[in-house]
Amino acid sequence: MRLLGRRPPAPASPSPRANGGLAPITFPSGPYGISRESAVQLSVDRLRGEEKLDPGTLLTQPDPDTTWPAMVGWTVDDLIFYGQAAWYVLRRDSDGNPSRARRLPPGSWAVRLSSDYGRLSRIEDISVGGQSVAVDDVIRIATPGNGILYDGAAIVLAALELQRSADRFANVPLPAGVLTNTGQEIGPDDAAEIVTAFDAARESGATAFLQSMTYERTQLNAADLQLVESVAAMDTRLARLLNVPVSMVAASPTGSAHAQLYANVPQNLTQLVQQAVAPYLVCIEDAITFQATPRGQNVVFNTSDWLRFAQVSMVLPQSGAGAPPLTPEGAPQ
Repeated sequence: MRLLGRRPPAPASPSPRANGGLAPITFPSGPYGISRESAVQLSVDRLRGEEKLDPGTLLTQPDPDTTWPAMVGWTVDDLIFYGQAAWYVLRRDSDGNPSRARRLPPGSWAVRLSSDYGRLSRIEDISVGGQSVAVDDVIRIATPGNGILYDGAAIVLAALELQRSADRFANVPLPAGVLTNTGQEIGPDDAAEIVTAFDAARESGATAFLQSMTYERTQLNAADLQLVESVAAMDTRLARLLNVPVSMVAASPTGSAHAQLYANVPQNLTQLVQQAVAPYLVCIEDAITFQATPRGQNVVFNTSDWLRFAQVSMVLPQSGAGAPPLTPEGAPQ
């Protein structure tokens, strides 16, 4: 999800002849047009009713040490894994509203709550780096859940164990087998020494020598362990844990995935924004609106240009070299 804070690459602009008769869609000018600058970034608007206001430094570069996409991306990362995030206020404007802020890494801050559930606010103290700070100096962002490290711990641990199983099978130097003693009985220490020497000889590429022993190869392969199917199923479970469409991670069709086609790319991206991205963006919007914005104003991420960019940036076939360029109004929906 750190991709939320990154700018997607601008579409290439090949000539029709250089691209096999394909021509790029051009961005029209006018009130319904879209500029490249507004299309390649996930911007945020500060609104007072229908009036768009200057976003200010808090919504463009709150932290002088990093960029706005990086700060939003890491904030979403915190919300996904821990269910909460925080920004520490660095500067305030003349009206006392936050103008600069810095993301606090997980574990560097803590909130102490009162046991009195009848209090208007149960927050008694907030510590940052072990030092107590004013409650208003920390912009707290929370989700309804506890993060996937808690709510999805079982799935994450199962995925890690499955990956370890696949790695162990991939690192086996030869198919698993059994050494059978056909001579005089030997003790456990001698048997372990023989097995170790046999494995070492095979790993080094030398010829192994067996005396009064037979080696039987066991018929064990990846299909027997169903590692391929298990990994595909785990990809599907992890995608669903993050509300990401299964097709976006190229998971198995057994997880209800479908191919990425020209006709469904905009639909899949829309579904990704609505299901996987929007819940976290709404949490950030509300936190900034209610904790760092003057009364009567609200903060909203602008995802419409992002989605429209995906629809009109694809390269479509043209009937001829002299055909007029396609526009968003003429592109398939």
